[in-house]
Amino acid sequence: MLIAQRRVLFATNTFDPPFNDFGRLLTREGYEVLFCKWHEIVKNAKHSKPSLIIINIPLDRVNEFHLCSMLRSLSSFGELGILLLFPTPQEDLILKWTEAGADNYMVLPVSPSVVVSKINALNKRLTNSIVNPIVIGDLIIDREKYLVTYKNEEINLTLKEFEVLVLLTYKIGKITLRDEIFNLVWGGDVSMRMVDLHIHKIRQKLKDDNIIKTVKGIGYRLQSLVTISYCLLLFYLNLSFCI
Repeated sequence: MLIAQRRVLFATNTFDPPFNDFGRLLTREGYEVLFCKWHEIVKNAKHSKPSLIIINIPLDRVNEFHLCSMLRSLSSFGELGILLLFPTPQEDLILKWTEAGADNYMVLPVSPSVVVSKINALNKRLTNSIVNPIVIGDLIIDREKYLVTYKNEEINLTLKEFEVLVLLTYKIGKITLRDEIFNLVWGGDVSMRMVDLHIHKIRQKLKDDNIIKTVKGIGYRLQSLVTISYCLLLFYLNLSFCI
């Protein structure tokens, strides 16, 4: 039986050989293979929840490496593997895509059997490295059970609140853009104010206004709980600065 851990989403704008051969070989290896067009990657990834995405990058899209960051931030499923098929061996572009979150890449043309071998190795590594639950100090998030506890208290979050919180954990201590949260969690179907409302509700339920910081005009940052504790210690010691 095919399982989600062996579900592959193949994003390509061309379905001619050798790409049809990739699909056949992967199916033979026991993978469930789904195809989509380039502009449908994020929508299909959120819907199908694959364990791995293969992106056949068109020549006219080689600079759109921000897409990799968006995919890496998806919170509706656990760890995501991203394999790139590059049309050109341009080192600076490959570096930008890998820095944006790609796990591996191959430069075309390449044998379908070599691609399948690379996918098998990547899938095995990802399967063995999935971290659940997410533990950040007193905050524990179980992605399989949709369960959140904070300071030993179970927190009852809605599905969207849960997705927003998990999304923030992917960039602990760093800024997650407001637009990014909106596009990945809602997909543009509602008002942008929904982001602010859900952040407010999460803070209320955690009973902690400091855990999620607002970066005015940009987005939100999930604080490192170690940093928060250290700052509070300095405060209580009446020190005038906080690192």
